[in-house]
Amino acid sequence: MTDSWTEKLVRDLKPVQVKSPFRMSGIALVMGVFYAIACLLLFFHLRLDAARGQFQASYFFGLAVAILSTVLFAAYAFSSAVPGRRETRALFWISSSTLVSAFLVLGFWPLSNHPVVETGEPGWACTLSVGLLGLGFVGAQLFWLRRLIPVSGTKIGLMSGISSAALGAVALAFVCPNAEPEHLLYWHFTCPLFLYTVLGGVLGRYLLRW
Repeated sequence: MTDSWTEKLVRDLKPVQVKSPFRMSGIALVMGVFYAIACLLLFFHLRLDAARGQFQASYFFGLAVAILSTVLFAAYAFSSAVPGRRETRALFWISSSTLVSAFLVLGFWPLSNHPVVETGEPGWACTLSVGLLGLGFVGAQLFWLRRLIPVSGTKIGLMSGISSAALGAVALAFVCPNAEPEHLLYWHFTCPLFLYTVLGGVLGRYLLRW
């Protein structure tokens, strides 16, 4: 009886590729970037001239935060998929602090007296665009994360969702004509992050099973 259970356990054991989680996150990021560029070319025609508000300070701040969040949360997700990694806790605090600081800064930014640029662009369209641009990255992450040891699939999926929404915000920054802090806060960050954390958590729970 014991031997049969041992044989069954050996057959069911998941093979793990011993690769650096940061190398795998880098590969996923490259795949996600190529997907985002393809979407920009196909659906948005890379309208760089449309970003009339790009030279505002809030634009550069939002772009920097989105880039940092993309890299940090992806690294945290892949590091969490390998139990025992020393840098996992540090990545959690760094990535979380970056995102919280961004929300605080963009939230209080409108208190300063700056001219508001009315562009007429619907905010929900930006949220949907961020979702479209980040799909490739979340798919690439889940594909590579399955090759590690994702013990906590829901948590890792949440982190993957956040990094994917951030990458979508980076890509959208090159075509969205509205760089106002309120617009960036609500439609480029808050709504897409909420949607992608839910999506990432659900997908991680069912796809990242150890």
